[in-house]
Amino acid sequence: MVMDELLVNEEKKIYTITLNRPDKLNAINYRMMENLKKCLTQAEENDRIHLVLFKGAGDRAFSAGLDTIEILSLPIEKKNAFFELLLDISKIALTSNKLYMTEIRGFAVAAGFAFCLFSDFKIAEDKPEIYFALPEVEVGVFPFAVMALSLYNFPPSIAIDMLFSGGKLPLQRANELGFINRIFSAENFEKSARKYIREITSQNITVLRLGKACYNIQRMQILKNIIMEKDFTQKGFKGELDTNTTILQLKEKWGLK
Repeated sequence: MVMDELLVNEEKKIYTITLNRPDKLNAINYRMMENLKKCLTQAEENDRIHLVLFKGAGDRAFSAGLDTIEILSLPIEKKNAFFELLLDISKIALTSNKLYMTEIRGFAVAAGFAFCLFSDFKIAEDKPEIYFALPEVEVGVFPFAVMALSLYNFPPSIAIDMLFSGGKLPLQRANELGFINRIFSAENFEKSARKYIREITSQNITVLRLGKACYNIQRMQILKNIIMEKDFTQKGFKGELDTNTTILQLKEKWGLK
């Protein structure tokens, strides 16, 4: 299936989604987000699929995150709809009984990093220029969907630095922290990746799905926190506001007086 900015392929239990805007560093726009939700819904309904694989076109970036020029120029209703889509995609990924994997051959930042964070497996090319970052704070956007996931995946000191300073996390450091499952050399990447994926998808599917379902239950609090984060994000799009009053209102809504 080809949708210009997304390339989709189903082959031997694998459902591959490629972000296909290499000239824009695979930045994700509104239409891509809509189609991503459609693709993941189709994958969920297809019992032949054991693993969903995310890729980024080109060799510079997996994804530079949201297309901020487009997203920040949208009217408030459209912005809110966009983040509802991101929430829907997070729900699918965090409740799916299928396995998720992200292939990292370039930097992954912001929403692009979110794909890595909610994936069960991360495989990367051995490339020193690869890094992860959450630069939302630098453009005045609340780090929706990545805050809870970052605090789940990393020690607090690492997550807080990325969330509130926009600091970069190099691939090798992420690997030392146990975030990366496998790193393959550039010359052997394709062959090594296929072999690793075969090892995973050749396991007993009943056991895999039971295990994934149990894993999902144990991390259900992440999804609840992401839903809360959406409220904070939407408040931030309403322009000038009384911050203290807004925070009190949000705390009250979430029972955190």
